[in-house]
Amino acid sequence: MNLKISTQWDLVGISAVVMAFVSFFVFMFCGPLQGANLLLLGFGNPLLMIFYLLFSFMSFIYGYLESENRELGSNEEREIVFINIS
Repeated sequence: MNLKISTQWDLVGISAVVMAFVSFFVFMFCGPLQGANLLLLGFGNPLLMIFYLLFSFMSFIYGYLESENRELGSNEEREIVFINIS
């Protein structure tokens, strides 16, 4: 399935927001998780929650800018010229 680039950035942003909320609820109810597993260390860490949220906002901004570029670029026609050097 081919998705537009702006939609791909939006999906990345949504997944980062979900990770931030899961991490927040783990932190509120369980505290920072301990263990040798990096996935466990990633949930419940307040610094990573901030990183997830900032990454999600950045992804939404990139998705918005990409959709604006698509709308502006669709009005003008582009010409592709192939030069055969042989």
